[in-house]
Amino acid sequence: MKNLPVEWPLLTRPLVLFSGALLLGIGMVIGAWAYRDDAGTTLEKLRKSIQTLRSQRQQQEEMNRILIDIQPKHEELKQRGVIGAEPRLHWIETIKAAKPALKLPTPIRFKLEPARAYTPEFPLPASPDYQLMASHMELGLGLVHEGDLMSLIEFLEKSKAGLIRFTQCKVTVSNPQKPDANPFSKPQVNLTGTCQLEWFNFRETENRSR
Repeated sequence: MKNLPVEWPLLTRPLVLFSGALLLGIGMVIGAWAYRDDAGTTLEKLRKSIQTLRSQRQQQEEMNRILIDIQPKHEELKQRGVIGAEPRLHWIETIKAAKPALKLPTPIRFKLEPARAYTPEFPLPASPDYQLMASHMELGLGLVHEGDLMSLIEFLEKSKAGLIRFTQCKVTVSNPQKPDANPFSKPQVNLTGTCQLEWFNFRETENRSR
């Protein structure tokens, strides 16, 4: 049996078409895999972006909630002079009001020094908007008994005139005589009290005022 001759000219076109189709198919498969990888990467980036946006939204909502809670307290502190310019006149008026309120035997003597930047003994977070200030005050008064001084300290702490801290108090005997038994006589000064204290407030910086 004779081998039939191969008609290459007749097969050339089909072979070319087949090879082209094969190459095209391989290219499409490779492209599909590449597209799949790119789509997966893009989808993962999109998921991360969505998570980031959700996290930022939650943080913003939390900040808004905190601001809503803090705003009334902030306004109250401003009215009390804890935040802003120190209300020195209000401090002085509060000191003067203590004598009639507590029925002290003598007016209260005081000396209020200028405000200065204050660094507390404990660590305080730094703020670009506020500077902690302290105004030192020295006061003295006549006392009928030691309880008058304690009443004064309690009166000032409850007056809401500002942040206050007593650093030192001393009581000395000024009149060793026995108290007058006459109920209609003026209160007798038996002791003298002296105290050192600090009035605090947070002054707004230039950064805050802008």
